[in-house]
Amino acid sequence: MKTNMLTRARHYYNNDLVSRTQNRHNQRAWIRSIRLLGDRWLLAAPLTRPDTPHAYSPSIVQTLWTPDPTRHSPTPVERLPDTSKRKLLITQCSDPLMWYAGKIGQTVPYIGHWPEGFKSREDAGFVNIVKFTDAVIVH
Repeated sequence: MKTNMLTRARHYYNNDLVSRTQNRHNQRAWIRSIRLLGDRWLLAAPLTRPDTPHAYSPSIVQTLWTPDPTRHSPTPVERLPDTSKRKLLITQCSDPLMWYAGKIGQTVPYIGHWPEGFKSREDAGFVNIVKFTDAVIVH
């Protein structure tokens, strides 16, 4: 085996949580796959950094996603139903350990629904469930 490849393999596949024989097996398997791929593997050529300071700058995002004028497909915003005006009115709480147990009679944001219940957002910002039997959708 080439010394350079073996050095890289020992660097990438050296885990203290597995046995030495397993580490050697993983290293040899990596070298076999690299030899099989030849120049087509990911790290065969050195990667260059982009000229922009941030990978998600607006200019890069615009070049990554440009709409196709020949296809009539709605934008991602158009596909989503308008749930910004809908709210859930908590009418009861069948389980006192649910996050909305102290919110009976109050409204909470409605995001969507799962098979088990409505999808809503807690005060802390987490998405959580409201059972179908415990709330109604109000506009």
